[in-house]
Amino acid sequence: MKDKIVEQVRKNRKKYTEQFYDDIHAICRDLKKKEEQYTQKYGYRTESLSSKDTG
Repeated sequence: MKDKIVEQVRKNRKKYTEQFYDDIHAICRDLKKKEEQYTQKYGYRTESLSSKDTG
């Protein structure tokens, strides 16, 4: 039995990534832009993806 929520998340993720032709760098730029817009709108800073230690 398929989980409807999981299927919807996968469908939305696929639609989102197709906008950027599955280019991870373009996706990250878009997410960073959305993060900055969110910060400006709500007046506080969230922890940035770029500031995390990925290594």
